[in-house]
Amino acid sequence: MVEQGPFKAEVKGSSPFGLTILKKENKMRKIAKKILKMTDKEIKINFCKIMKKIMNKGGAESLINDDNGHWAIVGCGVQNVTSGDLPIETHTTFFIEQSEFSKTIPGALRIWAESFLKEDF
Repeated sequence: MVEQGPFKAEVKGSSPFGLTILKKENKMRKIAKKILKMTDKEIKINFCKIMKKIMNKGGAESLINDDNGHWAIVGCGVQNVTSGDLPIETHTTFFIEQSEFSKTIPGALRIWAESFLKEDF
């Protein structure tokens, strides 16, 4: 049984669905480990590339500011369902614990990486 957030998938033999989840999870772990080795300057220079890599591997993380100088990278939240190819107005709610905030964007990305590596898929 493979769990990804609230979702569970049965992995039997060479199930393409189960293997896809495991491959994406392993790639995300590699990205998280790389982030933890980067300096603040490297993260600032490569932030867009890092976020794009996370999203291309199946993540849906967002950079959030609390309007008080604190930053968080989170993927836990809800929004109304969108349809079609054009952008529409949407309402999104994120669930952010106090410990997920940092005074800096690089710090927030490190907190996300550490948290991701602690998750048991």
